[in-house]
Amino acid sequence: MNVSSQYAQSVGPQALADQLSSDLPGINVVRLDTSPEGGAFSDDIPVPNPESTSDIQAVIQALNAKGIGVIVDNHSGDVQNANNVSLDGSEAQWYGTIAQQNLGNNGVMFQPQNEPTGSNQDIVNEQVAVYNAIRATGSNNVVAFDLGGGSNAAPQLSDPSAYDSMSNCAFDAHAYVVDSNTVSYLPGEVKQTASLTEANGQAVPVYFGETGNAISPPTIDNGSNQLLQAEYTSGNGAIAYNFDHAPFALDGSSQADNMLDGNGNLNAYGQFIASLIQQSNSSTSG
Repeated sequence: MNVSSQYAQSVGPQALADQLSSDLPGINVVRLDTSPEGGAFSDDIPVPNPESTSDIQAVIQALNAKGIGVIVDNHSGDVQNANNVSLDGSEAQWYGTIAQQNLGNNGVMFQPQNEPTGSNQDIVNEQVAVYNAIRATGSNNVVAFDLGGGSNAAPQLSDPSAYDSMSNCAFDAHAYVVDSNTVSYLPGEVKQTASLTEANGQAVPVYFGETGNAISPPTIDNGSNQLLQAEYTSGNGAIAYNFDHAPFALDGSSQADNMLDGNGNLNAYGQFIASLIQQSNSSTSG
């Protein structure tokens, strides 16, 4: 489940952990959409009531106590920003700080710039810089790299040696409905990076780190439930966007990529994701 730092700040770490574990039984991962500026979609602009690294740590601890792992996601920009990695001057240092705070805690992953854009080499350089900053602290926690723009492995494939020397990594693929054939595209999106290996020669795992029912809120996409069903049962793992509506400036009545109604309860989309989480747990428990 994706959760914005804005929402985490507004309700508080413990209330967030209690709500997620109650509303979504079996949830085991939260992708916390934040940034060095302290909020999702900050685009290098000051964020009101920003989330500090101490605030992030409080969220990690509260969620971990409920058995929920946390992916710290730099969601400062998305594919709509033509060169969002150019905004990431403090990103590596920021991740180094959070990694240092979580040495020995395997309930945390790190995922640099969401849907990175820019030249292939710029993206590779940004991802390598974050990886090195995290490893410099002594942390061996998983570092997950978004594919270019969320779905294209061209940056990673342009410089395979940069990734083949790494360890404990993953690739984060994003998939939303783009046409009636989207479900059939999923295997190809996963296989793009099949030629890349970690230092020990093993394939780098791929998961669907962002998916939802609307590629352009507030319009809900036809066929989104079919796509979500396919991703949650793919065996790769899926993280739905978004638990709250804070990043979209939409009211709680919208069910486009947000799962809470105006009263803070799960809407129909949220209930569907809750059912997929339960199905996914049932399919892996046996």
